[in-house]
Amino acid sequence: WAERRGIDIKITAVDFNPTIVAWVGKQVHDVPQIEVRQQDVFALPYAAASFDIVHAGLFLHHFSGERLESLLQTMHRLCRRGLIVNDLHRHALAYAGIRLCNALFCKSCMVRHDGPQSVLRGFRAIELEELGGRCGIALALRWRWAFRLVATAVK
Repeated sequence: WAERRGIDIKITAVDFNPTIVAWVGKQVHDVPQIEVRQQDVFALPYAAASFDIVHAGLFLHHFSGERLESLLQTMHRLCRRGLIVNDLHRHALAYAGIRLCNALFCKSCMVRHDGPQSVLRGFRAIELEELGGRCGIALALRWRWAFRLVATAVK
């Protein structure tokens, strides 16, 4: 996308799981603008404002309480221009939909269990707004198709 538009971009992707890092690394091995690193998001070695944009995609719902607040504060500290959080909207229709889709189309026991559990751990918009408030970060929220909430903050 960036290359087609003549935008010089560098992406640093991090994940704690070495299996995921290896798999993603294979998928993007021919894209020099993307670096994939195995790292703990609670012990990142980057200075403040190291990145223009920091993004968490379908990730925050795995955390709660102080760890969730710490993660959002870290994201905000690391960005120069802003942050983007794309995560699950906890909703009864989303839960019913994932259960139905899994029953009809999914053969993986792990996915059949994890999908609905992830929806249950997702957020309501007010919860993300309150999270931002506790962290001193003004989050703008938008609902997106397939029961996603996108929260952004501009620095």
